[in-house]
Amino acid sequence: MRFSPFIALRYLKPQANFVSVITVISVLGVTLGVMILMVVIAVFTGYGSKFSEVLLGFEPHTVVDNNGLFNDFAPTYDKIKAMPEVEWVTPLVTGHVVFEFDNRRLAPIMRAIEPPTPGSPADLRLQKKIAHRPAPDPTFFKEVEREADAASPEPPPPPLQRSGEPAEPPAPPLEAGARQVVPPNIVKTAKGWEEIRGSFTLDIDSILVGDALAESLGIEIGDVVRLYSPADANDILSRIDKAQASNDINEIKELLKGGAERSLPKELVVTGIFDSGYYEFDQNLVFTHLEVGQKLWNLDYKDAHALAITLTDGMRAREFVEKIQPLIPEFCHATTWMELHSALLNAIAMERSGMYFVLFTIMLVAGFCIMNTMITVVYQKRAEIGMLRALGASGSQISGIFLTQGAIVVAMGILTGLGLGALLIWLRNDIVGWISDHFGVQIFDPNVYGFELPAKITLGDLLMISGGSVVACLIAALVPSILAARLEPAKALRSV
Repeated sequence: MRFSPFIALRYLKPQANFVSVITVISVLGVTLGVMILMVVIAVFTGYGSKFSEVLLGFEPHTVVDNNGLFNDFAPTYDKIKAMPEVEWVTPLVTGHVVFEFDNRRLAPIMRAIEPPTPGSPADLRLQKKIAHRPAPDPTFFKEVEREADAASPEPPPPPLQRSGEPAEPPAPPLEAGARQVVPPNIVKTAKGWEEIRGSFTLDIDSILVGDALAESLGIEIGDVVRLYSPADANDILSRIDKAQASNDINEIKELLKGGAERSLPKELVVTGIFDSGYYEFDQNLVFTHLEVGQKLWNLDYKDAHALAITLTDGMRAREFVEKIQPLIPEFCHATTWMELHSALLNAIAMERSGMYFVLFTIMLVAGFCIMNTMITVVYQKRAEIGMLRALGASGSQISGIFLTQGAIVVAMGILTGLGLGALLIWLRNDIVGWISDHFGVQIFDPNVYGFELPAKITLGDLLMISGGSVVACLIAALVPSILAARLEPAKALRSV
């Protein structure tokens, strides 16, 4: 074994003195720093990745619009639909509407779309967004079976058996538990019996609402809601102003009659309740058929607000936008999903970068612990250092002893921290649940975010955490190693 590592390992052997205690504290400091860095960065990375998955699975990947009305969208629609990268394209009419249910009104954003072809990849993807909830009490199934038995007709009497004919064998008995009547919207999943809340299917009389909106208003499948278009408000107010300024009673009647006709609501039946995985969407979005949106906004059947495009690979949306620029009209422009949600994605990225900076201060504290340990060791071992220098050890060898000791402390702390961090990430949801149950502190509410606390560990994050920790701690160990190398043998031996 080389000289410097050999002496460094001897200095690190457990001893019943103050140096051993602060060495353990230094290792613990590095361990805690690495562990906290790993857990927090993994959660931030997981949240950003999860949010991107939600957007890719629910939002259009590209939107082509004119910042207003897209007149005669059919030629552009046909060109884009024929492209191999396109999974689904639909005309889109969108905007805030007045949503009324049970004498309560909200103003969510309506998205009127042309539903995808049943059984297509886009349709299957949207059907997975239909909300699930635990099925009713198990006694519910017994009631269903009882009602089914009561409603079933009496079995017909057995046919008369002619003499000489063999008797028909009796039907085999039903096995226990084999017969169970389950409504079609109740399915068995890994979580048990769950109710599927409708279907992502639209016609001119149906509407889909988010589960957060349905929860806040008490909406269930089959309920009737009303939609009013804000586009009628200006016309109604204008008619009222003209009626007030007019002296002709017939003109006033015509103006008020026309306003009353325009203000008639559109009544729609709730046929599905969706769960996008993001609370803001589930609280503020409703889906209707394209024709419903065109009627509410008084648009011609050839007109829409935009074209919403879903790609087979949403991560290549920027390449797709560059490809379709020559195909879309000059007055239109294409926007990717990253640009549509740039504010939120940038906020997540900035928070993650800021957290790196804040948490690396923990490593600086651990570095100061190592510096304190090394300075203490240098002070206590100054006689031995003087002896080694007198025997011919060079300054670089003496410095290498303490750099090696610091490197061993850092390595032990990093390995322990990575192990504990991985354990905490694996048990993160159990720990969050335990804290919530025992202290009443809701750290991460799955009902709000639509998913449990996410976490994602990447190789780049591990290398950055480990490399940053090594650099910070070795720089801290460099100062006492230089002090040790500069000790003069005579002064060191004289101080004993």
